[in-house]
Amino acid sequence: MLSTFLQKTIRIYKSNRLLFLINTLGLSIGMASFIILILWVTKEKSYNTFLKNDSVYQVVTNYTVNGGVRSARSTSLPLIRAMGPGVAGVEAVAYTKPVSGGLIKAAGKQARSNGRYASADIFRIFPQPFLLGTADVALTDLSAIVISSSLAERLYGKDWRTQSENNVLALNQKEYMVKGVFESFPEHSTFSSDFFIPMEKDTNEHIGSYNYETYIKLNEKASAANVVNSINKKIAGLSAVSILLQPFRDIHLYSNFNNGKVDGGRILYVRLFMVAAFFLLGMGCINFMNLYIASSFKRTKELSVKRLIGAGRGTLVWQLISEAYITVFISVVLSLLLTFLLLPFINEYLSENLRFPIQSWQFWLFILGVFMVTGLLASVYPALRLTSFSPLSVLKSHQGAKIGGIGITKILFTLQFFISIFLIYIAFTTNRQVRYLLDKDLGYNKENIIGKKLSPDEVQKIDLLKQELAGKSFVTSETFSSSNLISGTPMTGDVAWTGKTPADSVRFAVLYTDKDFVKTFKVKLLTGNAGAEFGADLPVVINKKAAKIMGGEVAILNKTINVFGNNCRVTGIADDFNFTSLYNPIDPLIIADYPSEADYIFIRPVPGREADAIAYLEKLGRNDSGKQESYFWVKDSLDTLYQDEANLGRRSFLFSIVCILIAMSGFLGLVNFSIIKRMREMGIRKVFGSSQQQMLLLIFKDFLQCIVIAVLIAIPVSYMFLNNWLDKFPYRIYLHPVSFLIPLVCMGFIIFLVVLFYSFRLEKINPIHVLKE
Repeated sequence: MLSTFLQKTIRIYKSNRLLFLINTLGLSIGMASFIILILWVTKEKSYNTFLKNDSVYQVVTNYTVNGGVRSARSTSLPLIRAMGPGVAGVEAVAYTKPVSGGLIKAAGKQARSNGRYASADIFRIFPQPFLLGTADVALTDLSAIVISSSLAERLYGKDWRTQSENNVLALNQKEYMVKGVFESFPEHSTFSSDFFIPMEKDTNEHIGSYNYETYIKLNEKASAANVVNSINKKIAGLSAVSILLQPFRDIHLYSNFNNGKVDGGRILYVRLFMVAAFFLLGMGCINFMNLYIASSFKRTKELSVKRLIGAGRGTLVWQLISEAYITVFISVVLSLLLTFLLLPFINEYLSENLRFPIQSWQFWLFILGVFMVTGLLASVYPALRLTSFSPLSVLKSHQGAKIGGIGITKILFTLQFFISIFLIYIAFTTNRQVRYLLDKDLGYNKENIIGKKLSPDEVQKIDLLKQELAGKSFVTSETFSSSNLISGTPMTGDVAWTGKTPADSVRFAVLYTDKDFVKTFKVKLLTGNAGAEFGADLPVVINKKAAKIMGGEVAILNKTINVFGNNCRVTGIADDFNFTSLYNPIDPLIIADYPSEADYIFIRPVPGREADAIAYLEKLGRNDSGKQESYFWVKDSLDTLYQDEANLGRRSFLFSIVCILIAMSGFLGLVNFSIIKRMREMGIRKVFGSSQQQMLLLIFKDFLQCIVIAVLIAIPVSYMFLNNWLDKFPYRIYLHPVSFLIPLVCMGFIIFLVVLFYSFRLEKINPIHVLKE
């Protein structure tokens, strides 16, 4: 019986080869896109899920900056000390900061790694299992270090267990004793470290210096809201700032803050592409239903005869659903093959690391669920419609029944094009916004500048490096800076000037650099000449925004201000420039000639001599065992800041193409079937003198009306969504009618090609042959 059914099904598919091909390919492309998007969503949601409980929170510091509230995922040491003792519900507090320079040497080998200074309770917050040693005494000795299992293997090989304990490592000209090896942090964690060094207690740090990532673990009965209130009351007498606690699980997806509150983040993209995934799968199902219903008239007589000779409606419904499931099964197999083959290219295009989970039983259970649900969605409605007519009326009319009516087909076809147009608008607008951010004038010249983070040893030799670079022929200019002009600078309210009122709470960014900063980055000076502005003892240059706050350029120039308790003379005023990412507006800035606090070196090489400059920067970190390549191009580093937005545009573009392919395949299938169904009518019209244009209008009128409706719905929906998304950028593009016109022109051109193709087909209709048949 099964073989008979399969033979019958194959015969049916052979009689409708084109529709079967369109159905299978459309559904498999939709399912492959669905699987890829679900893999990405699953990866995003897997971040920070390795902790067994939800009682770990990150401390976020809210502080007022020039009339607005900013949030920092770091805080100061005096505030940290106020969080633990005496606060009900707090089980442990741990704080960390990055270690500058991560080149570790041991046993004749070296490895570049990212490590942290950490307080003693770090392993109470993140209880990574210790594979060697114990967490209790891991960070009690300032000369101790604990390393991850991956770093241990890189340094000591696979038999690291017998070699690493109590061994000595060299890091930044200092030796540490290995006191333990912990299990490496999972890949999908926002917190990770290759090693931990005990935190040196510094009692003299300013309360406004937010240098530490801080995590709090609450006991099971504690309320996070109550703990936040208790801490804020406790620190109210120390500072004007406040803190909030964000669950560790939420950090990756809810990374944005607005006015001191969590305001979305990557969760927006997760939700968007989750919806897009189901849209793409739905479009494949819509194609299937449309083409199944459209082709149904060929089978109405067959089904009518079966009904008359005794077949029940339930039997016929089951037969049609089974036939549909065969198509769905073939599509699932093809979609899995497509996913496996395309993942490497998609990973490269989107800078992702998605993997095909071939060994995961949960994945295969998910695929089984997709198969069952997709089969039901794609087959139940057509099967019920195909068996809902009266057999006698079909056989008496000598023609197929009109199955499904025009309404449902129009609605489904319109929905397909709405989804396609919506994703096209997202891709087009996000690409424009990213291009705007990449091309925006930052107020300095970011082209052809190479930077490198200095090790603590290199910071001590800044004067020698400066003298050495002065004699290099490949250097146009060089400078040292405490900021990379990407991740921002410390903010402080500890600035005083003549005329400042007690109620003034303005906070200033402070950038430590040298006298060649303005020249190297080609910052525009409003007063003085590049280099000459640094002529006085403790000289500072301020930006235009800071000058306005201090009474104006004329009033503050050459006057004394107090920064961190030090008297400084304002010897120059620079035009406003973006010294952090374009996610933040320009703040008032103080540039101090104090290179000993610098962390970065920047070189502007002579054009054509870039390789020499790179070789010099590499040499700074070179040792007997090899070299480190930690230099970076300023322009490239700025470009990577907007990777999420760029990937949003790429994903939208990629899946809008998929949507168009699915929609156009359905469009082709429905138009093709419409022409086949109306071939006799077209032949008669041609005999009576109908023009080519009139016949094309008859064929395409309903389809084009649906496309116009889809466009009219997609434009306002897209505008509201995209305008809301763009509002998060201080610097943004604005949506103009042209923004919506260009994608429509592109889609209109594709539709025109379809119409042109079928116009040639209609032209070849021979009325004599058609009417004979």
